[in-house]
Amino acid sequence: MLAVGRPHTLWIAFANLYESYGDIANARVVFEKAVQVNYKAVDDLASLWCERAEMELRNKNYGEALKLMSLATPEPSAEYFEDAFKVYEKGTQMFKYPHVKDIWVTYLSKFVKIYGKTKMERTRMLFEDAIKAAPADAKKQLYLQYGKMEDNYGLAKQAMKVYYDAINSVPKHDKLSMYEIYIASAAERFGVPKTREIYVQAIESGLPHKDVKTMCLKYAEVEKSLGEIDRARGVYAYGSQFSHPQYDADFWNQWLEFEVQNGNEDTFREMLRIKRSVSARQAIIAMKTLNYQKKKVMRRQLKLHKGRSHQLFLDTWLTRERILKITMILSGAAMVLSRECRGGD
Repeated sequence: MLAVGRPHTLWIAFANLYESYGDIANARVVFEKAVQVNYKAVDDLASLWCERAEMELRNKNYGEALKLMSLATPEPSAEYFEDAFKVYEKGTQMFKYPHVKDIWVTYLSKFVKIYGKTKMERTRMLFEDAIKAAPADAKKQLYLQYGKMEDNYGLAKQAMKVYYDAINSVPKHDKLSMYEIYIASAAERFGVPKTREIYVQAIESGLPHKDVKTMCLKYAEVEKSLGEIDRARGVYAYGSQFSHPQYDADFWNQWLEFEVQNGNEDTFREMLRIKRSVSARQAIIAMKTLNYQKKKVMRRQLKLHKGRSHQLFLDTWLTRERILKITMILSGAAMVLSRECRGGD
């Protein structure tokens, strides 16, 4: 009988037959032999690798599936780069997060390495697709790759846009580090004065207080380095509201050192006044928080007490009802006995 169809589909059907009977070991042997065959189209070979990886996924062998995709995508010779990228493309469509993360990172790295700035639009589309497919907690690394690519091969404004988009997309705990990278890139390309607007954006963006304090310290140092002493002092004054004198000694020590070097008696007194004001405000907040917690505990206890009182009332009422029912039953029984006794007489 003459076999019909494309050869790789016959190998796949053969392997699937073994898999359907639970014989994964022999299914793997079939795939091993299948990938050694010379096919007319690279898509046929790619389909075999993908089918084998899907078999491993169906059987929850995730590590083996990733290993297969790594084997399927070795460093190709120059004329076969596009064929290799087709395999990566299929891999990104076949796997889901978190397993697809390594495929995307490798795919993008190799694509940038091969094409550099010769295919910028296509490179940008790949990065946008990768970022769109990634959950929030996996976007940071992709944005860093994207930004580095733009820094090396692209436009300065495009690199700034990538970092700006990253800040608005990554989780809150990653925002500070992204701002620091954004600022470093802006300083390198446009000079330190350009970083002012980024510092202001960071400070007003709703970062956690500890991160705002960090940004204020860095921003004050920038203004000081530019000779803008009054602006630096204003940054310290703004950051003081996020810095408890008892717990954020690094902030107050840096401001103190700044005033010793650049201030006078009046500015030093003003710093101390702000410090006392912050301490008083923090004490009031702490007292209000403590009172709120006390009231919360009291309400919980009162609710619990009321619940117990209600249960006690309910138990008492049920007990009384039972006694009344028993009394009525006994009274009825006594009346019946009395009538029977009189009838017997």
